Amino acid sequence: MQQKKINSIQGLRCFAALIVCAMHIISAKPGSDHWIRIAQYAVNSIGKYGVDLFFTISGFIITWIVMKEVSLPSIKRAFSFLIKRLFRVYPLYWVTLGFMILLSIMMNGGHIAQDVQQALHWPVIFLAIFSIPLQSAAWTLGFELYFYGVVFLFMCLFPKKYFLPFFTLWALAHFLTILAITHGMLFRYCFLLMHNRILEFFFGLFAGYLLHFFYQYYRWDKYISIALGAILLSIGVWTSYTRIPNVDLVRWEVIYYYAFPSALFIYGLVGLEMRGELSTPKLFKALGDVSYSIYLWHFPIIQAAGYLSIYCLFYQHLHPLVQALFEISMVILISFASYRWIEKPFIEWSHKLAGYIK
Repeated sequence: MQQKKINSIQGLRCFAALIVCAMHIISAKPGSDHWIRIAQYAVNSIGKYGVDLFFTISGFIITWIVMKEVSLPSIKRAFSFLIKRLFRVYPLYWVTLGFMILLSIMMNGGHIAQDVQQALHWPVIFLAIFSIPLQSAAWTLGFELYFYGVVFLFMCLFPKKYFLPFFTLWALAHFLTILAITHGMLFRYCFLLMHNRILEFFFGLFAGYLLHFFYQYYRWDKYISIALGAILLSIGVWTSYTRIPNVDLVRWEVIYYYAFPSALFIYGLVGLEMRGELSTPKLFKALGDVSYSIYLWHFPIIQAAGYLSIYCLFYQHLHPLVQALFEISMVILISFASYRWIEKPFIEWSHKLAGYIK
């Protein structure tokens, strides 16, 4: 594992961000038109998979970092890792949340609504809760921060050789907790502990661990992994489609129709890239770079578009699909600017600060 950035992962990030963005933007349109209903059925069937793919990718990236940078326990390295992660998550979240607060005040004629007051509470500002007013996309960030906290603990206390045993026990503990809560043996006292999506980090982590040791030996297993992932995901998408308007998969279906295929795709695509048998188009790499901005900016754009449709007659009379394409395009354009002027500077500053700690 010598590459600095894995392009196939950037391609998967691009896909995950765009399907989540398209799902929310198209679903926000009135479903009175035949074509918009077809589009809504399609994006609602696949869109939620994007979150599961993001979580699985996060697990893989952590393996990449630990296997490359960690040998022995080191509090300094652990803090260096944590600083980089926090600088990656919080600044853009605060900018988009602030934008949503200002937009809400504008749309309410200068009145500070209840959701704005709630958004200014410290648990929302620091992502200590999972129900985020105004910036609804940010509900996933609390899971990411929790996972980073577990990785921080591992880096402080354990050498690299205990990486897989440590996280296997961690995943098993979560699995048993979920089973106990499901069967009424424990109270539902913590949304985080009872959420099966926590296990998705482990799937990505395990895929990364296997690739670290076995990517150079075989080719056929990578192709089989991709094919099996495509079959399982197709079953999940079709299952979701047949349940419209209630498209949610149940608890364990999410794991074997979304999380497991995500890990299989990562293992297959990254493995082929590391063998020199796969290249990712430049556009997908570029969109992968700005995927976090796409994910966080699409909700503000949805709200801004709603504001525009109230005061602009021309926009009101556009076909909903034309509106959706325009809004998706605006999200992408703003995301490139956001990455250049917000994300990238904070990433660079975090690396400098982490360098001082090391």
